[in-house]
Amino acid sequence: SLKFFKCFNSEACLGATPGDNSHFPTGRCNYDKGYEGPLCTGCRDGYASSARFSCSECPPLSVSVMRMLGLTILVAGFLALTVRNTLKSAKKSAEKGSYMNVYLRIFANYIQLVSMTSAIEMSWPDQFKELFFV
Repeated sequence: SLKFFKCFNSEACLGATPGDNSHFPTGRCNYDKGYEGPLCTGCRDGYASSARFSCSECPPLSVSVMRMLGLTILVAGFLALTVRNTLKSAKKSAEKGSYMNVYLRIFANYIQLVSMTSAIEMSWPDQFKELFFV
C-alpha cells in the first residue's frame, strides 16, 4: 500500500508527479517560490526559512549588511548609555561613601545574565555549566 503524507505547507506542494507509480513518489515542490526536499519543507539556495515550513527570498547582501550595521550601532549606543549612567551613579554613591549600591547592581546583573544564558538550549562547555550553578 502507498502511504500519503499531508504537506505541511499547501503553498509549497504542487502534488504528486503524474504517472509516478513507484512506492515512494516524491511529488512536486513549488520550486519557483523556493521550496524543495522531502514534503517540500526545505528551501533552495537564495531562500531562507522564514516561518514554519515557509521559505522567503533572501534580501540582497547590501540590505543584510546595512541591517547588521544598524543593529550594531544601536546596541553599541545602548551599551555606551548604560555604562555612562552606571558610572555617573557610581560616582554619586562614592561621593556619599556608599559602595553597596554598586555591588548590588553588579550582583543583579550577574544573576540576570546567568539565568538568561542557562535558559538557552545549547551544549555548553563544562567550564560554563559550572558558572550556571554557582
